[in-house]
Amino acid sequence: MAKKLTQEVSEIKTTLFNAFLKEQKFLIDFKKYKYKPKFGFGGHTECFNKEIYDVMFKPTEDIV
Repeated sequence: MAKKLTQEVSEIKTTLFNAFLKEQKFLIDFKKYKYKPKFGFGGHTECFNKEIYDVMFKPTEDIV
């Protein structure tokens, strides 16, 4: 049975330029998780392998 994933979505008001800078930082910071698909498609340069899930969604300890 496939594992169901939950998704958290948030909105941050910013400029297009600042969003671009954040995206570039993300791509650099997580470069080792980059995935290169066999076929090109829109957004294919922004793919990551599934191991990034463990990094992005690792459990955090409660702050007391």
